[in-house]
Amino acid sequence: MIKKKTVNYLFISLIAHYLFYPFYIGSIPNTLQQIVIFGLFLLYAFFNFETIIPLFVKLGQYKKYMIFVAILYAIVLGSALLVPFIYGTGDLSYFAQHFRQLLFLSRYIILLAIIRTHISSYNLKDKVLKLFTEATRDYVIFTIILITIPKFRSIWINIIHETASRIELLNLPSYFARIGWAGYSGFSMTFFCTLSALFSLYLILKSMQSKQGIPKSHIISLLFALIGNSFYGRAGLLTSLLLIGISVVYMIVVNKKFHYALMLIFGIIGVFLFLTFLQQFSSTLASWYNWMMQPIISLLETGTIQTSSTDTLWTMWFIPDPIMLIFGNGFYTSPIGDNYYMSTDVGLLRPVLFFGIFLTALLYLIPISLIGAIGTKTRLNRHFAFMMILSLFIFEVKAESVQLLIPLVIMLFLAEFAGELKKDKQISIETNFFKGSNKNEELYDSTIFKMRGKN
Repeated sequence: MIKKKTVNYLFISLIAHYLFYPFYIGSIPNTLQQIVIFGLFLLYAFFNFETIIPLFVKLGQYKKYMIFVAILYAIVLGSALLVPFIYGTGDLSYFAQHFRQLLFLSRYIILLAIIRTHISSYNLKDKVLKLFTEATRDYVIFTIILITIPKFRSIWINIIHETASRIELLNLPSYFARIGWAGYSGFSMTFFCTLSALFSLYLILKSMQSKQGIPKSHIISLLFALIGNSFYGRAGLLTSLLLIGISVVYMIVVNKKFHYALMLIFGIIGVFLFLTFLQQFSSTLASWYNWMMQPIISLLETGTIQTSSTDTLWTMWFIPDPIMLIFGNGFYTSPIGDNYYMSTDVGLLRPVLFFGIFLTALLYLIPISLIGAIGTKTRLNRHFAFMMILSLFIFEVKAESVQLLIPLVIMLFLAEFAGELKKDKQISIETNFFKGSNKNEELYDSTIFKMRGKN
């Protein structure tokens, strides 16, 4: 008989899969689908408000970070709304993007409350990381199915909502693998795969600390994140390899786990062997494989990374004139209809061009403040925080990722600090839990329940 906790986990995992990587049915208006989905979450929040409140009231000394970030977020959102009217541009595309991420944030918070209530509040951040890596793993598996079964790929593209321009891109040989259950999957998806690699590395390193052995699921998720990077964007692949290299050093220097470091290296070699095997199925996949390997081959042959993408990227970098640098000019999308204002999609430049360097600095302070707070808890958390900030700014050199990161970072911050127990009781319960007894986890959950009742 399947345990209730297992059923809960599977159902919540399914919800998380969709929330992290949503898709829409092509035959039904997108707006209607969004209203229904958002409405269902609002209904849950309305009838289960008591499960959401603890995420904020249990922050303790870390509540000041949340207040600080809420003020910053309000300033950024308010400026994104007002600047187009002040400058007379009427360009609300930047505000629309932030508002969309704000909706994602609201759903993430409700998802966190569901996890905390129906699975367990113990190691809440780790549960969120695990759900995210599992969703990413399955997304990549779905991509492999789509690219190896062309008929199913065609059927799926006709089922989901996808624009004509993106379908054209998917027909290009080098973009052939940029598809998942959400449709076209490019820069944002390779960024999420990099986050999944980072989260998997954290879970692996934490498993080493607990001396319980490394669950195979974390290693599998890491390897699939790398495969996903190879499909969706080379910037993510190179960043993930860098994070793995840093973590291998951490394993050797801090954990003294030479054999695990070697296993990880051989696992990466296995991924590239798998991709080499996969590209033999068709000339289209072979073309994608050559595109994917281009920066690695360039690095090995010349010592520098040179691709058509990097060549184009450097032409987009420039220093705005002083007035625009300080104040921006209220344009985020090009007024002449070629998408990017001043023909640049560099992540560090676009908000500067829109509302100036000072408001852009406030924007980056939002995730940095919360990541920094997470990094104050343990040495492993500091390693985690360093790699996340490093990933953010590597991606910002190419295109915007900060908007994608903010909702996830807020979710992780709340997961890290919400519902903390008193230190002495927490240590006692965690010590019992790590002995491996399911009974101890039930004891932990019941203790939390009693303490909430007293509060």
